[in-house]
This record gives sequence, structure tokens and C-alpha cells, in this order.
Amino acid sequence: MSVIVAILFIGYSNFAQNTSDILQSGEANGAMVMQTGALNYSFADQNGEWNMVGVGQMGDENQAFKTQRGFMNMGLSEQMGLGNVSTQEQQGQGNSALSVQVMEGNVSDQVQRGKMNRAMTNQWGFGNYSYQDQQGHGNIASIFQMGESNEAYQEQLHKGNVATAFQTGFGNISEQYQIGIMNVADVNQWGEANYALQIQGEDDGHVMGEGEGEGHHEHSAKYNYANILQSGVGNGSTQFQLGESNQAYSVQDGEYNVSYQGQFGVDNYAMTVQNGAFNNSVVNQYNAGHNSFVSQTGIGNSAFVVQY
Repeated sequence: MSVIVAILFIGYSNFAQNTSDILQSGEANGAMVMQTGALNYSFADQNGEWNMVGVGQMGDENQAFKTQRGFMNMGLSEQMGLGNVSTQEQQGQGNSALSVQVMEGNVSDQVQRGKMNRAMTNQWGFGNYSYQDQQGHGNIASIFQMGESNEAYQEQLHKGNVATAFQTGFGNISEQYQIGIMNVADVNQWGEANYALQIQGEDDGHVMGEGEGEGHHEHSAKYNYANILQSGVGNGSTQFQLGESNQAYSVQDGEYNVSYQGQFGVDNYAMTVQNGAFNNSVVNQYNAGHNSFVSQTGIGNSAFVVQY
């Protein structure tokens, strides 16, 4: 016999009515909604067993959309301010997603397919955007953004990958793509119009297995670590890793610095540190056991390292 549990509380406003729609089918699903303010809207669609949705909205014209398919998934969102939008789509087992947005016009999209994935987004400010897509098992993704018009993208395939993005300022962009096993990617950016790109692994173009991120893909990246730390204006850094147990670090402080690091092999190590303006560094390492350290201070420097 199916049992459906729904706990629904809709707050009221003296100005306009809030709206909440909940659709449930399956066993022992739960939904909690709390809205205060004006013209807030929440939507939840649950199909499966023991799924949980939580929505808390304070302010005006916030929107939350939640879709769950599977077993014991949890989606939580809290929004305070004006015109924030949170979307969560979960398919599989034991996935959890959390979205917290404060102030105005922030947007969060979270997609999970597989098992035991964890996604967290925390955005404070105006017009920030975050996107998280997890397909596989045991991946962890977290985004924290404070300021205005920052963007963060995280995509994870396979299992055990960890991606973290921290951005504060105006117009910063970070992109993190992980295709493999137990890779770690970190981005920290302060300032204005900085750009960070991290790619770990390579997609062979085949279709993934049934919600697991396994099967037809080759694990072209394992146990790699990538870190980008940027402060200033207009800095750009790209890290691309294939292979196993590679480490890459990029630290940039100033304006319009550019750094690229590519590693294809095993146990390579690359460190780039640039201070000043208009510095440029390119590091490309192939195969195994290479070490590279580049440090530039001043204006107009350029470094190029290739090791095979």
C-alpha cells in the first residue's frame, strides 16, 4: 500500500499571494514549503520512495523548482530577497542538493543522476549564476559566490571527484569539468573579470551507463589535483590534466596575467606564480615525472616550458 506524506505550510503576505504546487507518487515522500513575502512560487514533483524536498523563501518573486525520481534523494533550497531562482533535478539514489541564495536575481541549477552525489551552492549578491551537473557515484561539488554577475559551472562524470569554486567580486567566471576517478579541482578568485578553466579527463563520446557515469567511458584521469588562485582584474588561467596523480598550481595576482598548464601522463608537477601585469606563462608536460616551477614578478614577462 502506498503511503504519501506531505507537510505543507504556505506563508502569507499582505501584498499578494504566494503559490506552491506539489505532485507526489510512490511511498513515504516528503515535501516542506515555507514562503513569506509576495508572489513567490514553488513546484515539487516526486516519484519514487523516501524522497525529500524542502523549500524556504522569504521576499518577493522568488521561484523554486524541484523534480525527484528514485530513492532517498534530498533537495533543499533557501532563498531570501527578490527574484532568485533555484532548480533541482535528481534521479537515482541517495543524492543530496542544497541551494542558498540571498539578495537579488541569483540563479542556481543543480542536476544529479546516479548515487550518493553531493551538490552545494551558496550565492550572495546580485545576478550570480551557478550550474552543477553530476553523473556517477560519490561526486562532491560546491560553489560559493559573493558579489555581482559571477558565474560558476561544474560538471562531474564517474566517481569520487571533488570540485570547489569560491568567487567574490564582479564578473568572475569559473568552469570545472571532471571526467574520471577521484580528481580534485579548486578555484579561488577575488576581484573583477577573472576567468578560470579546469578540465580533468576526456570524454570519449560514448553514451553513459544507466545513471551511473560508468561503463562506456574510459577513466582518462585519476587522482589528479588542480588549483587556481587569482586576485585582481582580468586574469585568465587554464589547467588541463590527463593521466594519473598529476598536480597543477596557478597563482596570479595583478592584472591581465595569463597562465596555461597542460599535463598528460603520471606524477607530473607544475607550479606557476605571477605578480604584476601582462605576464604570460605556458607549461606543457607529457608522460611521467616532470617538474616545472615558474615565478614571474613585474611587467611584460613571458615564460614557455615544454617537457616530454
